[in-house]
Amino acid sequence: MDFELTSASTGKVVLHGFLDESGEDKIQIVFSDVDAILCKTSFTFEGEKEFLKELDGEKACAINLNYSILQGMKIFQILNTDIEGEMYIIAKNVDYIV
Repeated sequence: MDFELTSASTGKVVLHGFLDESGEDKIQIVFSDVDAILCKTSFTFEGEKEFLKELDGEKACAINLNYSILQGMKIFQILNTDIEGEMYIIAKNVDYIV
């Protein structure tokens, strides 16, 4: 599935997922009350593994030390298959529209 970051504004980021370039949206992932984005604007995900997860523990602590995450924010890691490097969106909430 191909994904694009189609909207980014103060407080809201929307990722659209498509099965192919000519298809309709298959999923929208809406992050609200966004504090930071550390990611590419388009990427591909293939496979059966986890696509999005909320971080905690040592990895979240390391990101917090580098970026001073506000209390109450969650660190979401996006796992992709065609980009080297890690992708994160720091927000209070995430919703899915299928």
